Amino acid sequence: IPKDAERALGHRLTPEGKVEPMPAYEPAEPNPSASMSATARDLAAWLRFQVADGVAPSGTRLVSAKPLLETRTPQN
Repeated sequence: IPKDAERALGHRLTPEGKVEPMPAYEPAEPNPSASMSATARDLAAWLRFQVADGVAPSGTRLVSAKPLLETRTPQN
């Protein structure tokens, strides 16, 4: 993600009680298991894809129902 990208940041209270933005977490490399970077737009597209059962907005099926259901089950 470019450093100048428009994105939301977490905020915290200073010891003086003022709200300030927290520095963005920038991993040097992807972390295993649960390391994810996505925008609200990315997540909205994923949700639309899930609700459409694997069919793209163009109407093209990109994945069948059975493998897509696997993305909704707990994994270890």
